[in-house]
Parts: sequence; structure tokens; C-alpha cells
Amino acid sequence: SGEELSLISREKIFRRDGKTYKFYHFNEILQLPVMPIRRDSRVSLLLLETPGKPCALTVDQIIKPEEVVI
Repeated sequence: SGEELSLISREKIFRRDGKTYKFYHFNEILQLPVMPIRRDSRVSLLLLETPGKPCALTVDQIIKPEEVVI
């Protein structure tokens, strides 16, 4: 697929379907330890599409995928 996780100027980004998302570890936001991601591993991402600041959060597990519009 056209998905890509890259490091640009020390800022992590994720690209999908022509959109660029700033990339965060959810544990970082909660100030919990972050497990390193191996290059060949699969990760679960929660994509947040907010106006002007879309971001992708790595999460341990997605239990039920849903789309929420507010």
C-alpha cells in the first residue's frame, strides 16, 4: 500500500492516501513508557483528522474500529 512512516527533520510523519499525519505514540501523550517500534513490525494506528492538524497515534490495540464525527 501507499502507507509510509518517515522521519523528516526529526519530526515523525505518516502518509496515507495523499494525506500527511503527524505521528505520536499514545503512551507519550499519557506520559507512559514507549515501546520501540521495529522497522519490520506492524502497528495499530488511530487516525485523527482534525482541521489543519491531522495526526496518527500508535496504540497497543484497536478493539472496535469506528468512525466518529463531531
